[in-house]
Amino acid sequence: MRGDRRDTRERILRAATQLFDANGVRLVSIDVITAHANLSKRTFYCHFRSKDDLIAACLRNQDNAISETFDLLVSATDISLEQGLWEMFGRLARLASHKYWKGCGFARAAFELAGLPGHPAVVMARNHRNQLETWLGRELLRANVVPADICARRLMILIDGAITLGVIHHDPDYVTEAGRMAVELIGRYRAAAPCDGTVQSRSPAQREGGCATPSEVCSLVAEAQG
Repeated sequence: MRGDRRDTRERILRAATQLFDANGVRLVSIDVITAHANLSKRTFYCHFRSKDDLIAACLRNQDNAISETFDLLVSATDISLEQGLWEMFGRLARLASHKYWKGCGFARAAFELAGLPGHPAVVMARNHRNQLETWLGRELLRANVVPADICARRLMILIDGAITLGVIHHDPDYVTEAGRMAVELIGRYRAAAPCDGTVQSRSPAQREGGCATPSEVCSLVAEAQG
């Protein structure tokens, strides 16, 4: 019985995710979602309190995949943070070259609901970005890039700026240039940082234990924007 309930919930989430991605969160009604999932509205309300609750749940599903990887992340010695970010911007550039690419689902939801700062989806989008900024700051600190918090904030501006301009222009050159700026930014901060030999690295045992590298996490973040 519990399995059936979980399956029904996932069915609603899949239907809603497809519809929200295609049409935006505001235009899609509960009637449309239940029809797409071939379920009654009564069944819908057994699983979600409201459409707002459903929107947040869809974003939470997307966020969870990244969160699980962040939880496993430790610093890597074989792949630099710069290389991981460059790969991420490369993936974003390829996405931006497609004329139907819509950018980041978290940002789209936040823009659509911009006048509702307390909306669960807006809160979820904000938490997602905060999580990414925190991860960047942690990895920058491990790489002896200081002040890590300021550098992380500037990297976030480059990432979101690249996504926005990629959606507006569908020109990968904007994203690629943002990637170059990100790598140069880290290089400037690294050059200015005192070298005290405290950079943390991951042991061979940790590398073989299935933990994600900065490159892998950056790639996952880029895939989430598609």
